[in-house]
Amino acid sequence: MIVVLVVMLVLFLGPLLIFTPAMAQTRRDALRSYGSLVTRYNTSFQEKWIDGPGPQDEQLLGSSDIQSLADLSSSGRLVADMGLTPFGRRAVLLLTLATVLPGLPLLLLVYETSSMR
Repeated sequence: MIVVLVVMLVLFLGPLLIFTPAMAQTRRDALRSYGSLVTRYNTSFQEKWIDGPGPQDEQLLGSSDIQSLADLSSSGRLVADMGLTPFGRRAVLLLTLATVLPGLPLLLLVYETSSMR
């Protein structure tokens, strides 16, 4: 059963591992780009709202700067959470279940027969 499971995982998910180097490079590049953008934006936000008195004609509450900061943070989190493979643990689990579940009745039959002796 374990051999069948390993063969199925390698057969169905193994070919997708070819994308791992490209995904790793894309993630590194995106983290570098977003990191630079986030640093610049945070510095500007700090200078405008925290270190300085803030614009006289604009209120902090309801400012689009706050929403932009939250959006940028959310985008950066998506990049940081990007995996190195095009599949995740859930795909491995579902494939494992799909491989193992049909064999469970046979396994129960084998154990039932051996316990009757």
